[in-house]
Amino acid sequence: LHSRRNLALYVTALLFVLCHPEPRLWPALAVVALALTLLRALGQGLFPCILLHASFNATTLAMAFSRAPDAPIDRQPAIAFVIGGTLVSLVLATALLREVDLDRREFA
Repeated sequence: LHSRRNLALYVTALLFVLCHPEPRLWPALAVVALALTLLRALGQGLFPCILLHASFNATTLAMAFSRAPDAPIDRQPAIAFVIGGTLVSLVLATALLREVDLDRREFA
């Protein structure tokens, strides 16, 4: 049963990545998929995964809309924004994982 659950989690993570049509984004999406998978495996319920996914999407959208459509991409602020968004997502995930009772695999 345990190995079937793990297989289901990995297949779900893989399908999450593959449902996005941009192969150049797959490495970053794989990291997100594994984080979501780990959060789902340790926790009970989807709400923490939804929060983490929303945080990742919000960072992506904020980057996309943070400049004028025809303006060139200034790499330094873009990189700083990505790093900042990633840190916010990691802090959120860490805070959620601290609430997980690892023995019972559910949120306290």
